[in-house]
Amino acid sequence: MKKLLTFVYVTLMVILYIFHGEPKHEISYSEWKKIVVKGKSRSPQGLFSISDGVGYLNIAVPNKAARGFWYRVRDFQEVSVRLVGENSIAALKYRGEVVYGTDEYEAAVIRTKSTIEENMVMVSSVYILLLSFFALKEKR
Repeated sequence: MKKLLTFVYVTLMVILYIFHGEPKHEISYSEWKKIVVKGKSRSPQGLFSISDGVGYLNIAVPNKAARGFWYRVRDFQEVSVRLVGENSIAALKYRGEVVYGTDEYEAAVIRTKSTIEENMVMVSSVYILLLSFFALKEKR
């Protein structure tokens, strides 16, 4: 049972570490660029995407400002975006107004990373408690 528990623990920690990623000291953004919107979609998991006809640009880290914009605007033809990476939107302008910017993106990244770190601590705590429980059970 300990081997199985250790395997599950290590697997969970690796998965959480992959999602957590390496700490990025500086985030680089593209310049503002206008795109003509050919469509938009939202997955059940909360991934927001805008199609520019060539591919999909995903909102990098869904946050309150992004969701508010998504549901407020029914039809839009043109937006300006700043990308982080190749197809991840970090900031968006609609009709010249910054709907959400890099400040909100960076705050959402910090919240996401701290949530993952909390999950890593919780998984480690549960693992230690279970190992202790099994060690005590074996002594009896």
